[in-house]
Amino acid sequence: MTYRSAASVAALIAALAPLPSLAQTSLGFTGGGVTLGVTSSDTSDSLTFVDGWLDIAITAAHGVQLDFGIEDTSAGTLAHAATHIYMMPREGQKYGVFATVSDLDGEGFTVGTIGLEGRLAVGPKTAIEAHIGIGIAHRITAPDNLDFLFAGAGITHDLSPGLTIGLHGEIAEFDETNFQAVGYTVMLEAEYRPRRSPVSISAGIGVSGLDGSNGAPSETVARIGVSYTFGAQTGDPTRRPFRRHNPYAPLALRGLF
Repeated sequence: MTYRSAASVAALIAALAPLPSLAQTSLGFTGGGVTLGVTSSDTSDSLTFVDGWLDIAITAAHGVQLDFGIEDTSAGTLAHAATHIYMMPREGQKYGVFATVSDLDGEGFTVGTIGLEGRLAVGPKTAIEAHIGIGIAHRITAPDNLDFLFAGAGITHDLSPGLTIGLHGEIAEFDETNFQAVGYTVMLEAEYRPRRSPVSISAGIGVSGLDGSNGAPSETVARIGVSYTFGAQTGDPTRRPFRRHNPYAPLALRGLF
């Protein structure tokens, strides 16, 4: 991780440190968390990432989730931020809209997305989720922007009070004159959280690939992380934070910005 990345990590952790005391106040904070981890693949070295999220209740049925983080890629340090505006009309249902922006440090490269997302409980321990969106990638030195469509789906299941497993996939279509490919990522993940502990350990393994005229061979991807979560915790799987949508992950993995 670069010096600038390390400084950003320190600032992120320092900012989160006092927030547990706000989780139950009238300010509306209902929870949050931070994850520090490492991702690796067949052709890349271990790359560090830091992700954080905050959940703010607006009303009894409406809320806002804020995401932020940084990750090392083969092309440099990528910072990202996202906003999810959602509603929960009844227990077991959560859906809304999202917008994200990512920027590659020092390279004049920015990616933005918007879309719809939702999560539905199909039992006391199982939830399914899906999202769909559009995005645009802009590089100052490039003559054209890279527009793309993307969608994803997943399922999570609580095997026990402390162990959750999930299967998630995402696909994106990049169709421009100078770049044509379909990117995909599929991950099988597990998370273990000891009883009444704010700390959890997660691990995942999957495959990432690019098909099409500008395709690239598929690669095995693995990741491991340690998370600290604060605020209210419930047994309803739909009350967990929305996942980070990352349709350009196959490009970032290969440095194709």
